[in-house]
Amino acid sequence: MMLIWRDFVAMRDAGFFVEALGDPGSWDEESKPGRLDESDFIRVFKERGLFNTVFTGGTPPGWVHSDVAQLFDVLEFMYAEGTPEQKREQFLHRLNPDLGLNDPPMEMTTSGLIVERGPDELHEVLTEPVPDDIPAELADPLRHAIEQYRRRGVTEQDKRSALKHLADVLEPLRNEIDEHLLPADESALFQLANKFHLRHNDRAQQRNYDGDVWLDWMFYVYVATARALIAVMERDKLKGLVMPDAPDDNGGLPI
Repeated sequence: MMLIWRDFVAMRDAGFFVEALGDPGSWDEESKPGRLDESDFIRVFKERGLFNTVFTGGTPPGWVHSDVAQLFDVLEFMYAEGTPEQKREQFLHRLNPDLGLNDPPMEMTTSGLIVERGPDELHEVLTEPVPDDIPAELADPLRHAIEQYRRRGVTEQDKRSALKHLADVLEPLRNEIDEHLLPADESALFQLANKFHLRHNDRAQQRNYDGDVWLDWMFYVYVATARALIAVMERDKLKGLVMPDAPDDNGGLPI
């Protein structure tokens, strides 16, 4: 954590956040920085006695080893509220290598959340942007499910909820899975969702399994399947499946 804090302090002291937060030399316990005059986050900093150490001073006590969650909260806040748009790529480039040394490895996404990085060989599956021409009915829940599953502090129930959303994303595409991927994949994917206590709740479901292993495995299979279908399917057909009542090009509803 010390490496992460040193990088943050180096950016802060070099004026990285001045455009959004104002000149650190003018901050004190009585004046709030920049445009954040009514910020609840600044108020919490002051209540915890952290204002000077976060914005103008050294290392807050306990952050290096014990209060990692609070440090991550600060980094997320400073990315969202203190980093100008044109500097956000530099922020990520500076901090992510050090976040990757955490156990487990972490990273900050372009949306400003610190999440578990995941295996290097599957990293692109998680981070590749969903193409702009994908209907929001598919793209939004896919992004949300990936974000929810990777969020730091995620519970097993949160993971199950994210997997249910992913299964729902694939539901309108299930007939396309056999056509574009391997035969019988469609039934296998939905058997996973239905039998492993994700989508229904009955006595026939499997419950005695290692969630850390099987939930992660299902997550990567589902995300990779959705990515593959997005890559190979024609956009008009994809839109028709996830938006069955969408108007056609002539402004009318499909017959």
